[in-house]
Amino acid sequence: MSIEQRSSVSLSLHSRPPNISHASTLCFAGEKLYCAWFAGPFEGSRNTCILAAIRENGHWSPSHPIAKTGAEPHWNPVLHYFDDTLWLFYKLGIYPKRWKTRVTQKNNGAPWNAPRDLVPGDIGGRGPVKNKILVLSNGDWLAPASLESDSGWSCFVDLSPDNGQSWIAQAQIYAEQGASSGAGIIQPSLWESHPGHVHMLTRSDLGSIYRADSKDFGRSWSSAYPINLPNNNSGLDLTLLNDRLVLACNPNSDPHGPRSPLTLFDSRDHGQSWNELYVLEDGPGEFSYPAIIPCENGVIVSYTENREAIRVREFKILP
Repeated sequence: MSIEQRSSVSLSLHSRPPNISHASTLCFAGEKLYCAWFAGPFEGSRNTCILAAIRENGHWSPSHPIAKTGAEPHWNPVLHYFDDTLWLFYKLGIYPKRWKTRVTQKNNGAPWNAPRDLVPGDIGGRGPVKNKILVLSNGDWLAPASLESDSGWSCFVDLSPDNGQSWIAQAQIYAEQGASSGAGIIQPSLWESHPGHVHMLTRSDLGSIYRADSKDFGRSWSSAYPINLPNNNSGLDLTLLNDRLVLACNPNSDPHGPRSPLTLFDSRDHGQSWNELYVLEDGPGEFSYPAIIPCENGVIVSYTENREAIRVREFKILP
């Protein structure tokens, strides 16, 4: 097996601090590749907004704002493309336990619609919290969600049986009993191994990546249990590429440690075992919050580069 870099680019609105760029998302919409993230003077600033850049015919557009709703901090955009419509989900609020989720859509060359609440009255953040929506084999959409409350962290999935028109929150998923002290698990990433068999890997502050499993299209789940990969309380993401999973994460077990290195792993047995595939970054600094999607014969990965820019890299992966 080998991996070969095809392209690499750093995207930002400003080339240096004080502005930060963080929490990117990737999505193909036809032939166009969209990358979006939140940016502003600092994380949690009321002057943050959602930025995007578009790659078309091999060239990236300048980054530009695509969502700015009032004077609340903006967080964690998630892009989703379905039936010629591009969706953008993002969080608003001072801190996660008070988050609400906004959504907007656009068709082809049309402008974005006016943002609306994903679930009216929501406090805490419904819908996807960081990673992409999974469209299941039965047509349902699953949004990987999580809650950060005073009593701890938990994950859940928000299920839409009607292509995003309505959402049904499923039961919360907690780290199994006996887990070491910590807040818990958040920001899951999802995949379907066989029809109805759905799985998640999660960020944790418990020293390891955690996993939970469902056998009924995401309607009920096991408790989350640790796998044999460390996690330093930083975001991760995965994608299915043909017959294998490709995971991007920071393999460091110290919740207060550096968000470096950033590494790709792969699995041919749906996450029962993992092999190191490629080290994306291993220098000093922060390289974190990856997003990963499949492309022709490979993957595209975006991630935060020292909070100053979003880096997008494309790789060809050979058997």
